[in-house]
Amino acid sequence: KVPESENRSLLSGLERLKEENFPRDIETKIWQIAEKMTECENVIFFGIGASGAMCEYAARRFATIGFNSYPLIDSTYPIFSKLRNTSDNMLITLSITGTTTEIVEMVHGFWNQPDCTTVAITSDANSTLAKMSDYILEYDVDIRRVNRHEDLTSQIPCLFLIETLSEAVSQLEENK
Repeated sequence: KVPESENRSLLSGLERLKEENFPRDIETKIWQIAEKMTECENVIFFGIGASGAMCEYAARRFATIGFNSYPLIDSTYPIFSKLRNTSDNMLITLSITGTTTEIVEMVHGFWNQPDCTTVAITSDANSTLAKMSDYILEYDVDIRRVNRHEDLTSQIPCLFLIETLSEAVSQLEENK
């Protein structure tokens, strides 16, 4: 039975993909990141919670199109040891708020490293995460929490950006 008290349309997710939920220059930013990504040895998608689930999807998608990509969903994983003898790495961090302590601490270790390009996919272009990133893919979304810390914020804009970035990279790779 459909709840009569529910005001939201079940198709409200489509609203999250409207152009006004993304900056005007989002396509330019995506192409810039895509070009840089084609030069990378490793692409790491980092996030925790619901963003971590998106990281697993993103890493799989980019591996499918030929990239050495993997998800990092544990902020205690010794990633710096793993990347010790590598160069041209890209860390793509997914965080709705861009302020999660574990996220910020991990990204700080990559900040200003000459062999690592940092990208933030976040809803807050002024967040600590965004300020530590070389590139920012931002989106507008209403943050929705239940029971104080349980996140029900939509990941649709983030997923859209991941898929759009992978399509741009795929096109660049095809035209090589």
